[in-house]
Amino acid sequence: MSRLCGPARQCLVLLVEDSSESYELYSEVLASAGYAVVGADNGDHAYELAVSLSPDLIVMDYELKGVDGCEATHRLKTDARTAAIPVVMLTGHVGRRDYERAKQSGCDSFIAKPCSMDALLDEVRKHIPAASAHAGQTVLLVEDDEDIRNSIAAILEEEGFDVVGAPDGDAALRYLRTAAEPPRVILLDLMMPVMDGWAFRAAQLVDERLARIPVVILSAATDVRRHAQQLRVSEYLIKPLDVPLLLNTIERHI
Repeated sequence: MSRLCGPARQCLVLLVEDSSESYELYSEVLASAGYAVVGADNGDHAYELAVSLSPDLIVMDYELKGVDGCEATHRLKTDARTAAIPVVMLTGHVGRRDYERAKQSGCDSFIAKPCSMDALLDEVRKHIPAASAHAGQTVLLVEDDEDIRNSIAAILEEEGFDVVGAPDGDAALRYLRTAAEPPRVILLDLMMPVMDGWAFRAAQLVDERLARIPVVILSAATDVRRHAQQLRVSEYLIKPLDVPLLLNTIERHI
């Protein structure tokens, strides 16, 4: 069923969840990963949307009012128009009878609640291509710790970003001054050898072309907020980084 997803078309996920709190959480995570999300809070509405929109995947809550997740999934899987759409079922019911009922309904996979957001995204990506809405959007990551730099870069690249890494402020400035296109955002560590974050920021601000690039400070310092204010930076993240928060912060700048 999977259709090619890319800058011209995001993969569409139909999220069926009657808890507004859970819906907000799951939809935010899916959207941050580059997926378009449409919602339904009951099985009847989910079926109607699946027929009319042909989503790439359905994330279906097991327990819904009225037509529940298993009934809705069975209806979808027995309709030729929707049978090929993968269904990932989420449930707080983990008994064998519940598992068997979900399996018999035709769902393609079954995740027990509460589930980690990484587990949810991993399951989604098994069934549809990872969204690449961020293709061509460059993030400059200025971080002297190679392990941290590689870890953050891997996360961002998985989300479709192009990542340029620099081990210090001097290397970052040399990249910026020669790059054909500026990055959409700069992630800036403060404590670095050669040229630290303070010196880099001072050099950035005196260059009119570079000064327009938004900066997000990454720091383990307890007084990072004060440093951010001194450097005239509105955004900062505290290490160790919270991945959804990191992605949401970047999204706000691009």
